[in-house]
Amino acid sequence: MARPPAVSIVRWVVIISIAITALHYTDNYVSIANYPQPAWIQRETIILAWVLFTFVGVAGYMLYKAGRSVAAGVYLLVYSATGISSLGHYFSSGHSITTKMHLFIWTDAVVGFLVAGCALWILLSFPRKTATAAS
Repeated sequence: MARPPAVSIVRWVVIISIAITALHYTDNYVSIANYPQPAWIQRETIILAWVLFTFVGVAGYMLYKAGRSVAAGVYLLVYSATGISSLGHYFSSGHSITTKMHLFIWTDAVVGFLVAGCALWILLSFPRKTATAAS
């Protein structure tokens, strides 16, 4: 069984993710007409998604700090979609992606995978009960 991550590691991963996603989502909000994305994504969608995802990430950290590892791991795995979903820009057409956009998209995605890795680390290091043979 792997040793679970320190609370400070989880805290810093969440803080870094919040900062990186805030930059990307803000740029997407400001430059919405230039980002390739589905038509249903509007400025309000961007704000709402970031706030909701960030709430889930902070809740995941708080759950981990409180010792609720499984719930924390699940919340953080959901939160990782904040960054990983940024790769969706590459599946939409209609706009060319600038160097700045590439930087925001890939930084956001890498941090999203970092959050997912942290969540899996938590979940895989959680002690499991073993089945005992009935006598």
